[in-house]
Amino acid sequence: MNIQNLIEFYFSMMQLLENLCSIASSQLPNSEMKFLQPVHTRFPCATPGSYKTLPNHVLLPDGHIHHYVEPIHVAAEMDRLCRWIAEAYGKLHPVVSAATAHYNFVRIHSFDDGNGRGARLLMNLILMQAALPPIIVANERRRTYLDTLRQADAGDLAPFPDLHRPRR
Repeated sequence: MNIQNLIEFYFSMMQLLENLCSIASSQLPNSEMKFLQPVHTRFPCATPGSYKTLPNHVLLPDGHIHHYVEPIHVAAEMDRLCRWIAEAYGKLHPVVSAATAHYNFVRIHSFDDGNGRGARLLMNLILMQAALPPIIVANERRRTYLDTLRQADAGDLAPFPDLHRPRR
């Protein structure tokens, strides 16, 4: 399975979720439906299955803006990432490949929604292809995970693979 197949699978699952949500909407109270709303109702400008068309930068707690790749460069960056993954296969340790691919998928932030989930799917696909267990970022490790992403943004990728090493 390559990255394009993974992306198509991810958006097929999103479509399935949206279909399930529309069926469930008649059977669940409104207070519970907010957790099941399809992506296009939570994010009106979202285009499920397509790369972003508008910038999706975020405001950090310290007041700085974290910039992701501009929409005009997303297709080229994703193509570069796909080529890197194919070239790295078998040359780098799978944990290093998975962590690097994960970080770069997040760094590009190519979609309106689901970039973190997509990055974790990609990471786990690479790990499972190497017969390694998937990585789950537990809530109690979320702060460490986010700090490690910030370190990688600053150019220090060294701690990132350690964060992704399977725990025994």
